[in-house]
Amino acid sequence: MNIELAILTLYALCGFVLGRMWRRWQARQHYRRQQEMVRERRITALRRLSWWEPPSRPKG
Repeated sequence: MNIELAILTLYALCGFVLGRMWRRWQARQHYRRQQEMVRERRITALRRLSWWEPPSRPKG
């Protein structure tokens, strides 16, 4: 077996695995950022609603 071929396959495998891990990490970071944005938006919306309309409890 060629040593150059073995080294090339090893490099290709390492690059493939590293690329997949990097892509997964980037996706996780994007998802976390999106969740933080959604949470901030929800908090601001709730604050605005509670500021403009005081919560009225229906008397049962």
